[in-house]
Amino acid sequence: MAPSSLKRRRMLHNAVRKILIPVFILFCLATCIPVKTHFANIFQPPTKLEGYTGGLIDDVRFLKCFRWYKDCDVILEKRGRNGEFVPWMRVRKELDEEKLYSVDSGLFYRSYLYVHPCDGNKDCVSDLAIAKDRSSIPMQVLQDINAKIQSKDSSMFHGHEHHKTFWTRIFGGRRERLSLQGEDWHYRRHGIWCKYSSSNKIDEGQSITNLQIFLGSGFVDPRPMWKTAIHEMDHRNSESPTPISISIQKYDKSMDSRFVTENGILNADDGKFKILQVSDLHVSNAIERCESHLCTNEWKTQRFISRIIELETPDLVVFTGDFINGPETTDYQTAILKATECVISAKIPWAMTWGTLDYSKYASERDIFNFIKSLPYNLNYLHAKQVQDASLITTTFALQLKRDNEIFGVVYILDSTNPENAVDFLKTAYENASKNSDRDTLYSLAFQHAPIPEYRPSGSFPIIGSYNDKSPLDVPQVGIRKALDDFKIHAFSCGQEHGNDCCLQSSDSNSNKDVWLCYGGHAGVVGRYSPEDSASSVRLFRIDDSLKEITTWKRNSREPDSVYDYQFLFKDNP
Repeated sequence: MAPSSLKRRRMLHNAVRKILIPVFILFCLATCIPVKTHFANIFQPPTKLEGYTGGLIDDVRFLKCFRWYKDCDVILEKRGRNGEFVPWMRVRKELDEEKLYSVDSGLFYRSYLYVHPCDGNKDCVSDLAIAKDRSSIPMQVLQDINAKIQSKDSSMFHGHEHHKTFWTRIFGGRRERLSLQGEDWHYRRHGIWCKYSSSNKIDEGQSITNLQIFLGSGFVDPRPMWKTAIHEMDHRNSESPTPISISIQKYDKSMDSRFVTENGILNADDGKFKILQVSDLHVSNAIERCESHLCTNEWKTQRFISRIIELETPDLVVFTGDFINGPETTDYQTAILKATECVISAKIPWAMTWGTLDYSKYASERDIFNFIKSLPYNLNYLHAKQVQDASLITTTFALQLKRDNEIFGVVYILDSTNPENAVDFLKTAYENASKNSDRDTLYSLAFQHAPIPEYRPSGSFPIIGSYNDKSPLDVPQVGIRKALDDFKIHAFSCGQEHGNDCCLQSSDSNSNKDVWLCYGGHAGVVGRYSPEDSASSVRLFRIDDSLKEITTWKRNSREPDSVYDYQFLFKDNP
């Protein structure tokens, strides 16, 4: 053998021994993941499974997904005593940036929340609690087991992170399971505790049927059948330091409140129907410091809206646009639940119409709309049954009010951001309502976000309230003012302009009909988009069939218990 060839072989051997082997060892030490797991996920076979969006589960974990893995929606991880690889599904969030909802990140990986599906042949998870500090026990777990154990036995709950040795973590050997003999809760690593149930029916409220992740502070899940497993979890994700909350659902068919009405008809047996208009909330994830305490604008807004609901007990709440603030919002789902928390908690039917800021840079308009339609007591799902093109992402639809099996009123929700012809929709909706009623006149109101051109009348006109913003309107909608007359709509109310909270009377010289054009005011806390010297306000409408009238009034955040600018919008004088 030539000396040069032998020399090259020796150099290669030394390189492997001195460079590659240490690099491999450092890699294992850095990842602390068995080598077999890496290869399994790099070369995993195709699977029909996708990220988790609901269904029964039998295990929950925080798992690392390395940058060289084939897929992060589904990863393979050893499970059970036989150590076989099984698929785990990542709890998906409808955001374009995956890193935003990772609970931890490193040079080579990101950690996410994963679940293992329950096949129905074993007990499924019935409850979940996650500790903020992985060395502590969640309060729910302590409360549940406190009556069953003696205080001297509490030591069994400590040191969970050390049940697996250093070399076992690297090479994937079998570990000892933490066993809580006779207890309902089982420790699943990384601060996760699960409770199990032998009842695996998906609609009886006995087992967990969904998990969702929310980003931001000040979040409280108001939805029936949902509760928070961990609130504002501390994590080490340098790419997204936003706090993470995790909610769990235990679906109970008997409590399903998504469909308040199947046909767009709301009952008002006493002939009275009250509507609360909430506009321009501008809820986001932003946190501000005020009066030396950490507080949020959203908390002030929620307190104000909650008080109004307590005082007025409305039958319907209409959000007329900009109820979230897209430019400052990382997680639109958190912002939407903040905006609607008081209404959902009060179990009031509600609807929304798009504003100019109701968007997310991390999600599509369809994602946002689908989430809104899934929320309890929301009525926007009706649009697909009422518009000509059901594939349009529009908030245009109509509600009919019924008394003693007779339709006596109509509420129109219009989308000022959508190019669809609102006049054609109003005509169809009016004709449908008229078919179900023998009345010549239906009590009718219409809502949308942006004002129409007639909000800038010339000359003198009746007005009640503040009218400060009179800048030119660039509104593509045409023909709506005439449609208000043609379809006998008594008042039209919008948002958008924070300096205006009035109702002004619009006259049509061609038809000799007068219509009140109103503003809902701005319900969001002042200082962000409104003058510091103004107060947050909301507008209320009441249709009273017994008195044959429609009235409106306002309340504001400075004196929420007081009513002002009370006026008649319509009075039938037979």
